[in-house]
Amino acid sequence: MLRPLFVECGERFVAAFTHTNALIHTRGLKGDRSFLRTLHDLRWQRCSKPRDRVYGMLGMDFTFPTSNMQPDDDIPIEQLFIDVALQNIQHTKTLDIFSFFSPGKKTSLNLPSFIPDWSLKPTNHFTHLLCGDRQMTLLHYNASWGSQAKFRFQFDDLQSHATVNGVLINRIRTVGNACFFSDPGDLAGATSIVKQARQLARLPDRLPASYGAASQRELQFWRTMCGNLAVNYLKEDREWKLADPAADFDSYLRWYKVVSSKENYCPSLLKNEPFQYPLVPNLSGRRFIRTNSGDMGMADAEAQPNDIVMVLAGGKVPYVLREQDAGTTSSKHKRYRLIGDAYLDGIMQGEGVAGNAKWTEVILV
Repeated sequence: MLRPLFVECGERFVAAFTHTNALIHTRGLKGDRSFLRTLHDLRWQRCSKPRDRVYGMLGMDFTFPTSNMQPDDDIPIEQLFIDVALQNIQHTKTLDIFSFFSPGKKTSLNLPSFIPDWSLKPTNHFTHLLCGDRQMTLLHYNASWGSQAKFRFQFDDLQSHATVNGVLINRIRTVGNACFFSDPGDLAGATSIVKQARQLARLPDRLPASYGAASQRELQFWRTMCGNLAVNYLKEDREWKLADPAADFDSYLRWYKVVSSKENYCPSLLKNEPFQYPLVPNLSGRRFIRTNSGDMGMADAEAQPNDIVMVLAGGKVPYVLREQDAGTTSSKHKRYRLIGDAYLDGIMQGEGVAGNAKWTEVILV
C-alpha cells in the first residue's frame, strides 16, 4: 500500500542524481573532496583495470595533489589505494575518506580496514546514489571541532596500520535492523525501520502533538532519523542544511501519522513532506544504535553491540571501531578495526571533545 508513495519519492532522488554536473560539481563539495566524490561516482562504471579508476583521473583539474602519482601497472593494487588515502589525508588534514566505503560490500584485497577498495562495485545502483548523497552532509558536521588529522601510517611484520588520536565517546549497547534499499520501491521499509528504532529508543507509541509538546528524547530521536538535516531540492541539484526543529519536527509528525495510518492513508499528503528526503539517505546502509548511556545514533550496517564510538582528530563525524585481539601485539595501544562512520546525536558539533576530553592514541588495522 505504501509502494506508490515511496516509488514517487525514490524517483525524485534518482532524478536529482541524473545530472552529471550535479554529481561532479555538487554544491558544497568543491576542491579537495571532489577527487573522492568523483572516484565514488565512478564505482558504478565498468572498468577492466581497477587501477584505471585512479589513473584516468590524474589529468583532471583537482586541487587534490596527484603530481606524486604516476600510472604504474606493476605496483600492487593495494599499494595504489593506500597511496590515494595517504595523499588525501595529508593534503586535506581530514579523515573524510573514512566515509567513502561501499556499503554492504567487503573487500577481497589485503587492505587495512580504513582504506577504501575502489575496485568494488556497489551493492546496487540506488544504494550507491544514496551513499553519495550522504557524503554531501559531511560539511554540516564538526565532531572533532575542526581538529586536524593526526595520522601516522606504518608497516609491521603483521599488517599495515595507522596511529590516530581520538576521544572515546561510548560503547554500543543495542542495534536495530540493517537497512538497504535496492530501488525506489523498497523505500516502504523505511517505515518499519523508524518504528523499530522508536521501540529500541524506548519511546512511547503515541507521538507528541507538536514540536512544542515534544520531550527532549523525542527531539533526539527525530534528529537521529534525519541526521539533524533538511534538504532543499533545486532545479538540477539539492542543498543540504541544518534542520530547523520549529518547522521540520512537525513534518516528521505528519509523515509518521500518514505512513502509520491503515484506514486513512493518503499518499498525496506526503508528496512534498520535507522529512522524507533526509531520512532515506540517513538510513541507507546503516542501522539504529543506542549506547550504554542511552544516546541514539545511526551507524554502519556492520556495527554490533560492544563496538565503540570514537571521535578521531580530523573527523567531521564519529566512527565505530571494533577492538581486535590484543594478544597479537606487544604495543601498549589497543588495536581496532574501522567499521564505518556514524551519526550520534549530541556530539556532531564538537560537544564530545569539548572541555577536558581525554585524547588517546589508538591503532587502526
